[in-house]
Amino acid sequence: MERVDPTADGDVATNWASNTAGDGATASLGSAILGTPKALNSTTTLPTAVSLSLSNATPAPGDTVTLTMSAANVADLYSYGFEIGYDPTVVTFASAIKGGFLGANGSVSTAFQSALENGVDGKLLVAEARLMDTPLGVSGGGALFTATFNVVGAAGASTNFTILPASFLANSTNDIITSFAGSSLAVALGVVEPVTNLNVAEALNRYELQLDWTASVSGANSYKVFRKDQIGNFVLVDTVNSLTALDVDNLVPNHTYEYQVVAVKNGQESVGVLASGHETRGLTGDNDRSDRVDGRDLQRLANHFADVLTDPNFDKKIDTNYDALIDGIDLLDITANFGLTF
Repeated sequence: MERVDPTADGDVATNWASNTAGDGATASLGSAILGTPKALNSTTTLPTAVSLSLSNATPAPGDTVTLTMSAANVADLYSYGFEIGYDPTVVTFASAIKGGFLGANGSVSTAFQSALENGVDGKLLVAEARLMDTPLGVSGGGALFTATFNVVGAAGASTNFTILPASFLANSTNDIITSFAGSSLAVALGVVEPVTNLNVAEALNRYELQLDWTASVSGANSYKVFRKDQIGNFVLVDTVNSLTALDVDNLVPNHTYEYQVVAVKNGQESVGVLASGHETRGLTGDNDRSDRVDGRDLQRLANHFADVLTDPNFDKKIDTNYDALIDGIDLLDITANFGLTF
């Protein structure tokens, strides 16, 4: 005797039945042993189950994920229909294709349909049925279909893929009693690799510096370029989609500028990469860019004397020592180069 359902009460008479098969083992005298040690009892029938699995349960923003719907322990499956609910702010539906199980890997024709309810993300409908003169289902287990979704949610967002109550499996005449299990997805904090080979050099035109770099390994949608200001903060000077950028923001000659480039992908940022460069073409103190240090430069300095970086009329070209203050030190640069031409 053996239990029909090993998890059910052993004191219930109907949960016991005579063994009908063995696992091939024999007794000492050679007779077959009717038993299935370490295996499913011969009279036990597993319930039909449908499960949902994801190719990646922790994708990054911008990734795609594949959902696979599978059936197990099913008898005489002839058709199915599913309603799958999900959060459209986290994922959006892209496409669905049928699996090989219902059509016995192409040996039986089937009709397969998939669509969003009313064309709106949030509920996906999928159905398939065999097309035969004499209805005959398939038994066993395998993949029913796969569906692809785009991850549109921000890092940290999550959603459940829920098999809704209207879902069913059926033979040619009736629904099949089935247990359904959904799945969940959480958008991971994506890792964006930093750029490499960052270089800062003099550009084609004077008083301009050009930055060039190699794209990050993980790719990027854009790049942010920062320059350290006079008080030590990195300030955004440009956002570009290419692998090069120009800084034309009132550079003074013979001062070394520090830069930081950050790769951005789907709202996530890499760590910044640092590099520095300076402009050598020009005269320190030539704040009016006339290629001569003269009275006009002194006049401009006098008009802005004692200005600080936070003043609305602060002129970066006069702040030749890059200390956020126009003062006597900047005057000394004019004095040292007064009368020189470039």
